[in-house]
This record gives sequence, structure tokens and C-alpha cells, in this order.
Amino acid sequence: MFENWYYFEEWREFIKCFDFDNSLFIANVGFELRSFSSLESLVKLKKLEKLKVDFFYFYLKSHSSISEEIKGYGIEESKEIDEKTSENIKNLEKLKDEYKLNLRIIPYNRINEYENIVGHEEIYNIINDKIEIKNYKNIFLDVSAIPRAIFIPLIKIFYELVDTANLFIIWTNKGGFTFDHNVENYDLSINLPLFEKELKKDAMVFWLPILSYDPNLIKLVLDQRQFKKNASLYPIITFPTQWPEESTNILLKNKEFFNKYFQFDKMLYLPYNNPFEFFLGIKEFYDSKKRIFNDQFHIIISPFGSKAQSIGSSLAGVLLDNVSLVVCRPVNYKYDKEEPPKEESEDSFIVWLKGENFSS
Repeated sequence: MFENWYYFEEWREFIKCFDFDNSLFIANVGFELRSFSSLESLVKLKKLEKLKVDFFYFYLKSHSSISEEIKGYGIEESKEIDEKTSENIKNLEKLKDEYKLNLRIIPYNRINEYENIVGHEEIYNIINDKIEIKNYKNIFLDVSAIPRAIFIPLIKIFYELVDTANLFIIWTNKGGFTFDHNVENYDLSINLPLFEKELKKDAMVFWLPILSYDPNLIKLVLDQRQFKKNASLYPIITFPTQWPEESTNILLKNKEFFNKYFQFDKMLYLPYNNPFEFFLGIKEFYDSKKRIFNDQFHIIISPFGSKAQSIGSSLAGVLLDNVSLVVCRPVNYKYDKEEPPKEESEDSFIVWLKGENFSS
């Protein structure tokens, strides 16, 4: 799938040519303006009054509760983040009233009392309790402001819904990796929910982490996973990136891991903003190992990169056997006041993951 055809387009261009009747739109209100940039484009470019379009926007009750929920981490409250989120919720309510949208704004929890990530389940169950998801022809999931540990499992849930005719994923970047990091620290490397797969005894293990500007992500996984001799590490270098110098800068930021853990002749070069090309690069790697090891191998992807790369990673976890996803659990977020220059900011994008135009 996707080798012969895929749909990847700018969101604004998609809006002009698509009939949104009988659609369900799911997103998250965060502390960044991109939380509802796709919605602003939609209501300004498309008349929705006579169409059946339902919107569900979710938000964390308190970003400070992210750290408070995790026992043993007494981190100060991030009041500025909560205030910015509240401001964005008010702006969203104004949009709702101005365009008379059937839009709900609902709080949810990221983890439960046992410190397990349950945000994806909460979001799905809340929606399903209020409406019949299977009655919608189109599902739009905007992951711009949803944490990856929640939206990647959500993609799998909606992808595997048999009754869903079309599944679309939307995202808005923030001007490359430089402006796209808003987590202050992490505490654990974890298997992503719904992507845990049993590791066969004596299977060859390949770890594919996406390198970023935060080398602590790599350190945390290496410290806690302790890959054995039958493991081979293939870091993913983002190329092409949003800006040409980013590939080099990210390599330099992670130079301490080369020779000791990574080798320069064992790297994958995959794109920043095309989920399908990212997935096809992973699939090519997967197929090459399958020819050698049959089923006696396992691939672990750590999607530490862009939104698009995380979407591509989710496709690999859903469509390929012996592929699991490992991320680092964020303890608390930070509010970065620095916004990218207007000429460096990104528009929203959309991919069509499943639906009427696919033969399988």
C-alpha cells in the first residue's frame, strides 16, 4: 500500500475541493496557536452551515497535572501554559459562536492512577459515548496539538475501524525542529499503547530512533533499554528537513553517540514532512531485513521527530509485522514564547490514510 498512490496535500488546497458533509473532526486545544489553525482555515474557506460536520476539541485540565500525576516528581506548576491554553479555549469558543459550529470542548486525562497512558482511550470513549462514530463518512484527526503518545495510538484505533469510509490526518508544523520542541524533561522510555509486540527469543533487534535537537531522548532509551549484542542501531537522520542546515545541526547535536553506539554507515535518511515517503523508507528497510532474517527480527521505532514522521511511524506499526514503537514519557512541558518568523512558519497539511480511493 502507498507505493503506487497516496494523497498528501496542503490543507487549504484540500478544503477547496472536498465535500465535508457527514464528517467528524477531532482535535486538541493546546497552548500554541497552531491548535486551531486548521479550523480557522476551514471555516473561512468553506461554508459549513448546511453540512453535517461535528467537532470535538479536547484539552488537558492542567498542564501542571502532567507532572503531578506522576508520583515522585514535584515540579512547579506551569501556570503560563495553562493560561495560554485557557486563552486558546476562549478563542475557540468565539470561532464556535461566530460560525455557529456544532463544536464540543471537553477535558481529558493523559494518564491514569497507575501511570499508564490512557489519553487515546479517553478521547475515543468520550466521543463514542456521545455519538455513533461509525455513522460518519469522514473522520478528520488534527494531531497538531495532541501529544504523540496519544495521537499515534488514536491513529491506529481509527484506522482499524471497519465502518469508517475515510480517515484523514491533519497537522500544522511550527517552522522546523528549531521551534518544535516544547517538552522540558522525560522520565521513562515506554512502549506506545497498542503497539506492544512480543519480542521473539534470539530475534535480531533493530532500533530506529529519529534524531532531534534533544539528545536526552537517546540517552534515556539507551540507559533503560540496554540493547544486547543481537541488536543493531540505525538512527534516522531527517533529510530533507524544513531548512537545509537542520540535518547537519541535528547530527552535531547527537555526535556523542556515534562510534560508541551509532555508525556512520548505518543511518537512514527520511523526510521531515511527508508521512508516506517516511513510511515507504521504513518499509524498504523492513523488506531488506525480512529477506535476510525471515520472521526472526524485530524493529523498534522511536518517533522523536516531526508530526509527519510520527504519522509515518504509526503506519509502520499498524501495517508491518514485528514493528513496535518506543517513546519517552514527558514529565512537564515548557512554553516557548519564541515563534518562528512568518516567512518560516508552516501551513497545515493533510494525508488520506484510508478510504474510498484505496483498493486495499
